[in-house]
Amino acid sequence: MRLLPAFLLLTAMTASADVVEDVRAEITNKDFAKAEAILAAFRAKSGVTPEWILAVSWMGRGNLARKDYAAAEKFANQTYTLATAELK
Repeated sequence: MRLLPAFLLLTAMTASADVVEDVRAEITNKDFAKAEAILAAFRAKSGVTPEWILAVSWMGRGNLARKDYAAAEKFANQTYTLATAELK
């Protein structure tokens, strides 16, 4: 029975890390709409987590790379606001 809590914790940690990997994969595929959908689904399920904030920051980086400066700035500002709130 002691394995069940450890398994649940490991599963939750893996799911959290997957949001970053999934968003980065979609950015690599240049499917920014799907990356945003992944972000929205994760946030609806798990709320704002440090991993979700990291995934948002990758959206900023991806948009900067494709020279969509308005979107990059939007995601950068969102990342800054959320990260500073987490530090309080």
